[in-house]
Amino acid sequence: MYYPDLETFKKLTREGNLIPVYREILADVETPVTALSKLAAKSHVFLLESVEGNEKWGRFSFLGADPQLIFRVSGAEVIISNNGSIRRFRHGGDPLRHLQALLQAHDEERTVSLIAMTGDRGLAGSFNASVIRRVLEEDSRLRAEGMKTRLTGVGKKGIGTLKFRGHELVASWQDLSDHPEYHHARAITKRMIEVFVGGETDRVRVFYNHFVSPIEQRLVDVTILPIPHQEVTGGAGRRPVSYLYEPNPADIFERLLPAYIEITVYRALLESSASEQGARMSAMRNASEAAEEMIDDLTLALNRARQAAITQEILEVVAGAEALG
Repeated sequence: MYYPDLETFKKLTREGNLIPVYREILADVETPVTALSKLAAKSHVFLLESVEGNEKWGRFSFLGADPQLIFRVSGAEVIISNNGSIRRFRHGGDPLRHLQALLQAHDEERTVSLIAMTGDRGLAGSFNASVIRRVLEEDSRLRAEGMKTRLTGVGKKGIGTLKFRGHELVASWQDLSDHPEYHHARAITKRMIEVFVGGETDRVRVFYNHFVSPIEQRLVDVTILPIPHQEVTGGAGRRPVSYLYEPNPADIFERLLPAYIEITVYRALLESSASEQGARMSAMRNASEAAEEMIDDLTLALNRARQAAITQEILEVVAGAEALG
């Protein structure tokens, strides 16, 4: 008989996407060694024995073969084989940390935090509206997929619009866009790390306008938690390099990774502030040009109407003089 049964399996699929399926065989039918010998023709066969008490007695034996994913450590190098693709990199002295991150990557995402980073004032064209519209679209899409969302607002315009639309904000910050400072980013980061580590959310995404030029801003969607694997390892395609760490790598990353998130959030605040100023400058320039064009059109229409009135009066005078003469 295979475990879990179909109904239990369906229930487990709602909790995660990495579900072990196994078959229990009584020892009086097969021994672990004879069962292992029957699997010898398969690739990567393994036998795991459980141990109880000082007698080192194996109560359960676990057999497996043909694994989908293989995690190997050879010296300072980690080799991961997944469905034929192979990835190699240096583990930096702690290969189990990479194995833990690999297993965590299979956890199902149930809750996503969406941060809408807008301005505190209007008169900036579509600067604020584009961020809010994208966040609402993503919120609807995730909810349609059965996931939960947590909305956070940065900037009065985003906070006001989201609340007006009936959305509950789990956190909000305002009066930052004119002069964003690093302690603002630290406060936002601290809150996001707390909810992420506490299991309240599985992913944190920030939506803001990336500054390209004073006349161009590009809306971007950045995941700040969990930190993308390529940001830590340097990405694929780089040759593995061995580093010496002092103090140990765990202590270094414990300090560097929060700082990396703080800098990412601070950059988003600066980019959003610069984009807001550029968008407002473009909006005001467009408004000024439109006003000048409207003034020219109205002036022309007024001159034409006045000229038509003068011409009409002259014609009436001439017609009256001819009638008297």
